[in-house]
Amino acid sequence: MRLLMRLLASALASIAVIFLGGIAVAQDPAGTWTGTVDQPGWGSYSVVMVLDSASGGTSDYPGIPCSGSLSGGGSGGVYTFTETITAYRENCVDNGRIRFVVQGDNAFWEWSGSQDGVSYYASGTLHRATSTTTSNTGRATCNECGVALLNDLSAGLGRSAGLRDYVNEVISKYDNCTQGLPNACANQCGYQARANLPTCGSWDEEQSYRVCVDRIHSGAVLECQR
Repeated sequence: MRLLMRLLASALASIAVIFLGGIAVAQDPAGTWTGTVDQPGWGSYSVVMVLDSASGGTSDYPGIPCSGSLSGGGSGGVYTFTETITAYRENCVDNGRIRFVVQGDNAFWEWSGSQDGVSYYASGTLHRATSTTTSNTGRATCNECGVALLNDLSAGLGRSAGLRDYVNEVISKYDNCTQGLPNACANQCGYQARANLPTCGSWDEEQSYRVCVDRIHSGAVLECQR
């Protein structure tokens, strides 16, 4: 009987380790998360959140537009981040708080903030972005290269000058990122944006060029969410 009990306890312990290990992996927040959220009084808008780790990453709201950096942390699938708006600061509330609860490839996203004595709140479900094209060399995937392109464009659109040179650098960075990946990442996130950005060069006037880049960026974000 004692031997049976010891064997049973050992088996249960092993199952618990496997089970808990599985949860830890499933709730790892690192990666790209996309989705649509709702804000009372404002409506619905898209969110692209890229977490480098449980400690932070970047956020992008292409339809508003604005983007920011995230810092914070957590454990057990529940994370809290402070958001610092870095591009188009006039469009979004700075120093908002994001509560992020990961459940596998889905996550509950909840944002709250205040400005000029007015409180704001938004929430929704984000989904972990995946890519069918991966690299087995330890390099970035096509999807990761594409998301980086969109984040770089978002930051560039917040610049007051020098957008043309900046976009050329972004294109070069994407080309280097995808070099050697299967089919040059055709039909993957960011691919069409890379292909269409050079067409904006036909606009000599700076504001028209900026509008062209902005439209390509917004369209690419919607494509990446499908």
